[in-house]
Amino acid sequence: MNQNRDKMTLEKLAAMVVRGFDKAVTKEYLDGRINELDIKLSNRIDKLDFDISELRDILDRFEENDVFDLQKRVKTLERIVRVMAKKLVQ
Repeated sequence: MNQNRDKMTLEKLAAMVVRGFDKAVTKEYLDGRINELDIKLSNRIDKLDFDISELRDILDRFEENDVFDLQKRVKTLERIVRVMAKKLVQ
């Protein structure tokens, strides 16, 4: 009786194989998952590209304003130097 219980029948073996395939991942599933992740990654990259572009625009505006402010300061300092030079010459 012990021998019958310990023997592997074809039905038991088939059931084990089926259970193993139930948990297996198919190529179609992996391809679909890869496509989903690729789309998500592409969207994130596009958003980062947009954000970087916006930051560059902001930086360019700041640099332009800084240059413009520096030009104003230089003109003001040139005027002051001229006035002081005239006072020293007199």
